[in-house]
Amino acid sequence: MQFEFYILTFIISAFFSLLFTPIVGSFAIKYGALDQPSGRKVHRKPIPLWGGVGVFIAVFGTIFIMGRVNSDFSRLLAKDSEYLKHIFEGIFVSSIVVTVLGIVDDLKGVIPTTKLLGQIIAAMIIMQYGLKISGLGIPFTAIYIRLPLYVSIALTVVWLVGFMNSINLIDGVDGLATGVMAIASFIFFVITLLQIRVQTDPAAIDMLKFASVLSLVLCGSSLGFLKYNFPPGKIFLGDSGSLLLGFLAGIITITGILKTAAALTLIIPIIIFGVPIGDAFFSLVRRIFRHKSFMKADKDHIHHRLLYRKGWNAKKVDIRIYAITFALGLLAVIMTIL
Repeated sequence: MQFEFYILTFIISAFFSLLFTPIVGSFAIKYGALDQPSGRKVHRKPIPLWGGVGVFIAVFGTIFIMGRVNSDFSRLLAKDSEYLKHIFEGIFVSSIVVTVLGIVDDLKGVIPTTKLLGQIIAAMIIMQYGLKISGLGIPFTAIYIRLPLYVSIALTVVWLVGFMNSINLIDGVDGLATGVMAIASFIFFVITLLQIRVQTDPAAIDMLKFASVLSLVLCGSSLGFLKYNFPPGKIFLGDSGSLLLGFLAGIITITGILKTAAALTLIIPIIIFGVPIGDAFFSLVRRIFRHKSFMKADKDHIHHRLLYRKGWNAKKVDIRIYAITFALGLLAVIMTIL
């Protein structure tokens, strides 16, 4: 795939996101999918949700189109591809499950246990199509451990559910989750290109090519949506968007970095998504020590602390966390090169 292909992919995904987001927003208003102001919210008037639907259309619309115009990428999407059999179909089907789950939650509300079950079902679906963490490399060694099937299944579910909820938890300030995702997915794109250059295994190269396109599409779609979501946001991702972005981020790590960078198997994705993963981890620890339910929302997330304790506005919080994410991304790139 040539440089021009990547440029066109990015432009189309950003354009689709810019085009469809306000349309989706009008439907959210029509059907009452609105985020109402409350004590935990920054906004002071109802804001339409379902932004994830616009991102979904942008991501998969772009992939379908680029599969038509580029023979190399079309081969990767084909059901009879030697190395990626049914993978894209599985990503598409499971992403529909995640998005619909979010749509219903945004509109009517879904109890936490049902939401968790839906996330697990989506993870199980993608594994049925052949995508899972089959092994792990020991950091800074050449040792690669192939996992037993039941361990592979459990780890993949935890990994994907963890990514979904990490992005969902940090989506508490206009533009924060979307901007972090745009930066992180671009970093993933760079790392996959660096990995392609040093790979000799055709299967690994195909997986990395696929991961590179998915990363860039996710970046373009997130940036297009950010036009309407940056403070003051005109539309929110909602659970339909935060869960979808987290799910696709988890998939990128499995199709790309986790398949190739054996020495840095878990470290690279965790560094790149250091802010949302760290926030989710400390949220879990905090609730354990305070004997609070994991399902109950609070105002102790990193963005809440910066908003209410530091007194920063939403734009300042976004820019600072964007900068941290970019810095962590550069560190991950350097580690990949070395």
